[in-house]
Amino acid sequence: THPYLTIGIPTWNRCAYLRKNVEALILQVQSQQLTDQVEIFVSDNGSTDDTSKFLLEISQQYSFIRAYSHTENRGANANFQYVIEAANGEYVWLLGDDDLLAENVIACVICLLYTSPSPRD
Repeated sequence: THPYLTIGIPTWNRCAYLRKNVEALILQVQSQQLTDQVEIFVSDNGSTDDTSKFLLEISQQYSFIRAYSHTENRGANANFQYVIEAANGEYVWLLGDDDLLAENVIACVICLLYTSPSPRD
């Protein structure tokens, strides 16, 4: 089955911000029991810091997290486009690597999406 919502995060050389953001997202997804409905997908744009190491660790630890590390920086627009194209969810929510979400907002967004007409209608 595919997740209902992909939270897509393009990043480059901002591991400290990304770590804080992803850890907060994990707490929300798990506490709201949304692991079967939400995918977190991070696309690393050829970072030279600890980003790819962090992504490898976190994606092995949590089944609802996927990550891809490009071998070189492809530019911001290409990285954003890659996140959209590689997302498995019916809907994609793009976040910056430092965009921390309000508490319980993921569950609220899922609820709103379920009550809205499908994009395929």
